Amino acid sequence: PLRIEVGPRDIDTQSMMVARRDKDHKEKAKVLIGDVEEEVVRMLTEMQDNYFDQAYEFREKNIRRDIVDFEQFKALFTPKNPEKPEIHGAFV
Repeated sequence: PLRIEVGPRDIDTQSMMVARRDKDHKEKAKVLIGDVEEEVVRMLTEMQDNYFDQAYEFREKNIRRDIVDFEQFKALFTPKNPEKPEIHGAFV
């Protein structure tokens, strides 16, 4: 989940560039070699929290609590256009 780049100039400055999978590929952070352990743990924890929050929000947004019978259940999961099925569904 992290890409660590170390080049000759980075070695001279005792630093490295770190990019996260959950951010834009061009977004990088400069990390001092002495701080790499703390920064990697911090970044991984932040990524885990972000992924959890995204999944939780997706789940809450897609829960259907109004389905009360099997006909409504089938209707929810049946494409409206069988020729070109749309992405549909939810957590019921």
